[in-house]
Amino acid sequence: MEIDFLRQGARVGLPKTDYLAMVSRSYKRPNCDVWTIGLREPLPVLPIPLRRPDREVPLDLGKALRTAYERRINYNAPTTPPLKSKDATWAEKLLGKDTNQG
Repeated sequence: MEIDFLRQGARVGLPKTDYLAMVSRSYKRPNCDVWTIGLREPLPVLPIPLRRPDREVPLDLGKALRTAYERRINYNAPTTPPLKSKDATWAEKLLGKDTNQG
Protein backbone atom coordinates (compact mmCIF):
# COMPACT_ATOMS: atom_id res chain seq x y z
CA MET A 1 0.00 0.00 0.00
CA GLU A 2 1.19 3.50 -0.78
CA ILE A 3 -0.46 6.75 0.25
CA ASP A 4 0.53 9.98 -1.46
CA PHE A 5 -0.42 13.01 0.64
CA LEU A 6 1.85 15.38 -1.28
CA ARG A 7 0.01 18.19 -3.00
CA GLN A 8 2.84 19.17 -5.30
CA GLY A 9 5.03 17.56 -7.90
CA ALA A 10 4.16 15.46 -10.91
CA ARG A 11 2.64 12.01 -10.83
CA VAL A 12 3.53 10.31 -14.07
CA GLY A 13 0.77 8.15 -15.49
CA LEU A 14 -1.59 8.74 -12.55
CA PRO A 15 -4.78 10.81 -12.26
CA LYS A 16 -4.53 14.48 -11.28
CA THR A 17 -5.89 14.74 -7.74
CA ASP A 18 -4.98 16.21 -4.36
CA TYR A 19 -4.04 12.86 -2.86
CA LEU A 20 -4.09 9.24 -3.86
CA ALA A 21 -3.73 5.78 -2.40
CA MET A 22 -2.56 2.62 -4.13
CA VAL A 23 -2.87 -1.01 -3.10
CA SER A 24 -0.70 -3.56 -4.86
CA ARG A 25 -1.32 -7.28 -4.61
CA SER A 26 1.72 -9.48 -5.24
CA TYR A 27 -0.21 -11.72 -7.61
CA LYS A 28 -1.39 -8.77 -9.75
CA ARG A 29 1.87 -6.81 -10.09
CA PRO A 30 2.73 -4.56 -11.81
CA ASN A 31 -0.96 -3.55 -11.74
CA CYS A 32 -2.50 -1.96 -8.67
CA ASP A 33 -5.76 -0.37 -7.52
CA VAL A 34 -5.74 3.43 -7.25
CA TRP A 35 -8.03 5.66 -5.18
CA THR A 36 -8.12 9.38 -5.96
CA ILE A 37 -8.83 11.50 -2.89
CA GLY A 38 -9.80 15.15 -2.97
CA LEU A 39 -8.78 17.39 -0.08
CA ARG A 40 -12.41 17.81 0.99
CA GLU A 41 -13.32 14.13 0.71
CA PRO A 42 -13.25 11.71 3.62
CA LEU A 43 -10.39 9.26 3.45
CA PRO A 44 -11.48 5.86 2.14
CA VAL A 45 -11.53 2.43 3.71
CA LEU A 46 -8.94 0.42 1.79
CA PRO A 47 -8.79 -3.35 1.34
CA ILE A 48 -5.41 -4.51 2.65
CA PRO A 49 -4.29 -7.77 1.07
CA LEU A 50 -2.92 -10.59 3.17
CA ARG A 51 -1.42 -13.85 2.02
CA ARG A 52 -3.70 -16.02 0.00
CA PRO A 53 -6.10 -17.62 0.87
CA ASP A 54 -6.71 -15.12 3.71
CA ARG A 55 -9.28 -12.44 3.00
CA GLU A 56 -8.35 -8.79 2.66
CA VAL A 57 -8.87 -6.69 5.77
CA PRO A 58 -10.43 -3.22 5.70
CA LEU A 59 -8.27 -0.30 6.82
CA ASP A 60 -10.22 2.84 7.71
CA LEU A 61 -7.60 5.30 6.54
CA GLY A 62 -9.30 8.31 8.13
CA LYS A 63 -9.55 6.67 11.52
CA ALA A 64 -5.97 5.39 11.32
CA LEU A 65 -4.59 8.86 10.54
CA ARG A 66 -6.70 10.58 13.20
CA THR A 67 -5.40 8.10 15.76
CA ALA A 68 -1.77 8.42 14.63
CA TYR A 69 -1.73 12.20 14.51
CA GLU A 70 -4.12 13.11 17.32
CA ARG A 71 -2.58 16.01 19.26
CA ARG A 72 0.58 15.90 17.12
CA ILE A 73 -0.31 18.41 14.40
CA ASN A 74 -0.51 22.16 14.92
CA TYR A 75 -3.61 22.96 12.90
CA ASN A 76 -2.98 26.69 13.38
CA ALA A 77 0.33 26.58 11.49
CA PRO A 78 0.37 27.24 7.73
CA THR A 79 0.58 24.21 5.47
CA THR A 80 3.51 23.47 3.20
CA PRO A 81 2.83 23.87 0.36
CA PRO A 82 0.07 26.45 1.00
CA LEU A 83 -3.51 25.40 0.30
CA LYS A 84 -5.33 26.86 -2.68
CA SER A 85 -7.39 29.89 -1.63
CA LYS A 86 -10.76 28.09 -1.78
CA ASP A 87 -9.38 25.10 0.13
CA ALA A 88 -7.81 27.37 2.78
CA THR A 89 -11.18 29.04 3.36
CA TRP A 90 -12.88 25.65 3.58
CA ALA A 91 -10.25 24.36 6.06
CA GLU A 92 -10.56 27.46 8.25
CA LYS A 93 -14.34 27.00 8.41
CA LEU A 94 -13.85 23.31 9.22
CA LEU A 95 -11.54 24.26 12.10
CA GLY A 96 -14.00 26.86 13.36
CA LYS A 97 -11.94 29.90 12.43
CA ASP A 98 -13.69 33.06 11.29
CA THR A 99 -11.63 34.43 8.42
CA ASN A 100 -13.51 37.74 8.49
CA GLN A 101 -12.32 38.65 11.98
CA GLY A 102 -8.66 38.78 10.92
